[in-house]
Amino acid sequence: MLIETLSTFPHMYDSVMGESMMKRAQEKGILEFRAHDLRDWTHDRHRTTDDDPYGGGAGLVMKCDPIFEAVEAILGKEFVEAKLASAVEESQQHRPQIVFLAPQGRPFDDAYADKLAAADHLLFICGHYEGIDERVYTLADHVISLGDYVLTSGELASMVVIDAAVRKLPGVLGAAEGPVDESFTSGLLEYPQYTRPADFRGMAVPEVLTSGNHAAIARWRREQSLARTAAARPDLIAAAEAAGLSEGDWAWIENQRGRCRQKLHVNPSLDDRVVRAEHGWWFPEQEAAEPVLFGVFDSNINNLTPQCENGDTGFGGDSAGSSAVEAECDS
Repeated sequence: MLIETLSTFPHMYDSVMGESMMKRAQEKGILEFRAHDLRDWTHDRHRTTDDDPYGGGAGLVMKCDPIFEAVEAILGKEFVEAKLASAVEESQQHRPQIVFLAPQGRPFDDAYADKLAAADHLLFICGHYEGIDERVYTLADHVISLGDYVLTSGELASMVVIDAAVRKLPGVLGAAEGPVDESFTSGLLEYPQYTRPADFRGMAVPEVLTSGNHAAIARWRREQSLARTAAARPDLIAAAEAAGLSEGDWAWIENQRGRCRQKLHVNPSLDDRVVRAEHGWWFPEQEAAEPVLFGVFDSNINNLTPQCENGDTGFGGDSAGSSAVEAECDS
C-alpha cells in the first residue's frame, strides 16, 4: 500500500511513521509512505497557503490553487481532470483515493478502516486554520470525521486513520489473528485481558483463564464482551445482534414496557417473534465469581409483563406462582 499526505506541516509525521508498527510495516515492504509539503506548490515569497474567507469571519481558509496544483503533480493532471469530469470509475480499487478529514465527514469506525485498508493508494489532504475552500472537496473520495471535537490540524486526525487502516494489512501485526478479537471487529468491545502474575496485590486473574479449558475460556470471553458492551456502549448492541448471538450469550429481551437480561437458549420450535423466559427475581444462572454488572432486577421478566393494581403480573395467579412467560416482541 502507498499512503501519501499533503499538508503544511509534513514533519509532524516523522515520529509516528518512524516508530513501532508503522516503521516495521515500511521495513517489510508492506507500506510505502510519503509526506508532501503543500508550500512546495505556492508561488509567493511567503509560501502562502491560506487567505481571508469571503463574507468575513474569524480565521483563515486554505486556498484552492496550491492544493489542486499539488494533487495534479502527485497523482497526475489527467487523473484530476478525469475525476472532475466524473470519468473515474468508483469501483476501480487500484486507483488513488483522496481522503479529507473534516467535521462534516462520515464518522470513522473499524468498518471504515477495513474499507481504506483495501485500497492500494491513499492520498490524505490535511486541513489547517479555519478550514479548506469548499471547492477542494470536488477531489474527495472520502470525507471522514473522528468525532464531535476540534483538532489543531488535519495531520493529527490523519495519523489516527492511517494507523487504524495500516494495522489491518496482512503481515503488519505479529499474530495472524491479531485484529480478529479486538474491540469493534465483531461490533462488540473486547473482553478483559490479563497477564502474569496470576495474583497481584490481592487481585486475582479469573480462574477460568488459568483452567486450560479452551471452550470455557471462549464462552467466558464472549460473555464478558457482551456484558462490557451493554454496560459501556449500549449503542453497539445492534452491531452485536448483526454479528449474531449464540447459545449461552447474555441477551437483552425488550418490548414497549422495558427490558431484562437473561442467557440465551435457542429453541427452533418457537416462532421468530416469540421469546420465552423463566420467571424470577434472580439471575437464572448464578455466577458468584463474576461481577454482577446489571443487578438482580435487570434479569426479571416481570419488567416486560402487564402489572395488576396489587403489583401481581397479569398472567394469572401471583407472581411467585408463575413459572414462565411467553411474550410477542417487535424484534
